[in-house]
Amino acid sequence: MATESDTFTSEILLLVVSALQSTPLKSAVFDISHIKVLLNSIVLKAMETIEKAKISTLLRFIKTSPVLNDCIIPNIVQIMSDGKISLDDTPALLNIILGVYVSVNQILKSTQTVTISSNDLIVVVGLLLKSIFVVIIKDDMQFNAVASLVDTSVAMIKLSVTAKKCTFSLCCKSA
Repeated sequence: MATESDTFTSEILLLVVSALQSTPLKSAVFDISHIKVLLNSIVLKAMETIEKAKISTLLRFIKTSPVLNDCIIPNIVQIMSDGKISLDDTPALLNIILGVYVSVNQILKSTQTVTISSNDLIVVVGLLLKSIFVVIIKDDMQFNAVASLVDTSVAMIKLSVTAKKCTFSLCCKSA
């Protein structure tokens, strides 16, 4: 019997591979069983911080949100256009993080009732990014480096810094 994490992993993998089919990466050969093992460990770790009752809502969000097709996939195509991930791809990686941040903020500030916590939403979008990279990056060391960048970016997005008064007169004005 499939566990909740197995189901979630399968849904994410199907979504990612389907999205990649509309890109030049569609001809790549994917070792689905290997990817599923790697992805399942990522999903299990993410599910430790996600409210269990919200998993189906989060999946529905991922499937209906334009962030995957409007932001993530075009930047992934740009990153993989030369067949590798390098330092030159940093702007596209940061565009993904910025696009995710903007999308999450728009969703949370929309007039619609949001039943997903911002933490869960950010964790799932990070999971989605890692899922894409698990599929397209074949080298474990390179994947670990990119996953670390995603983790750091997700942690930065979770930060909410508010300053009442700035004491650095040379670089900014008092709030």
